[in-house]
Amino acid sequence: MCELSPEIKQGLAKQSLELIALEIKGLEVQLDALQEANHNATKSSAGDKYETERELLNQSRGVLENQLHRLIRLESQIRTLKIETNERVVPGALVKLDMGMIWVSVAFGKVSYHGIDYQLVSADAPLVQAITGLGKGDSGHFNGNKVAIREII
Repeated sequence: MCELSPEIKQGLAKQSLELIALEIKGLEVQLDALQEANHNATKSSAGDKYETERELLNQSRGVLENQLHRLIRLESQIRTLKIETNERVVPGALVKLDMGMIWVSVAFGKVSYHGIDYQLVSADAPLVQAITGLGKGDSGHFNGNKVAIREII
């Protein structure tokens, strides 16, 4: 594994924002396509098919809009996260564990940076709750297993 540095956090923030921007763009394209489909829907003689189609389009739009709002929230949270050195597991900390690297930031999942995978997890994640406030060399317990903190930045 690599040596942790503030530059890695900056790179993770940039990489995450780029990935989120791509996902937002994809959702916007899907929403535009739904809008077009909704506009082009034609009413059948019975009317039932038309109403069913419109309802399905509205449900799909609702799901996509919820995903879009979630991504916009994540983007805002990453932008406001302080990129500073930490000696304890707190929001913003980049932590090396035996099981891998985590960045206590937002619940976004795996992001690869310079060939290394990092899990972006929120401060509310159960694993983070189990090790919050601990420092390098400390251990916590998560799901009955010992979790040793190897390094923090």
